[in-house]
Amino acid sequence: MLGAFGAGYNVNRNKDRFRDLSSSLVLKIPVIGELVTKIYLARFCNTMRLLISTKIPLLRAIAMSRHTIGFYPVEQSLKQVGLEIMAGKSLHLSLQ
Repeated sequence: MLGAFGAGYNVNRNKDRFRDLSSSLVLKIPVIGELVTKIYLARFCNTMRLLISTKIPLLRAIAMSRHTIGFYPVEQSLKQVGLEIMAGKSLHLSLQ
């Protein structure tokens, strides 16, 4: 049974629907969900700090952060933020 679960996980882990489902389940766990959210937001902030301090343009820094985060909800949010910034919206409004 455990082997079947592991095989199913390996086959589906890169599919967006599976990533969305698994991450939403993790976020619904009472204490763990809040902790996971804070960890990934801290990773995002640290990555952005490093990229911007090396004079990488904002949109490129957001795209690079999105690819390094590895957590589906944050990746999708950053994708939307990048699109809004390209449309002319400011960073602080896009991050709300």
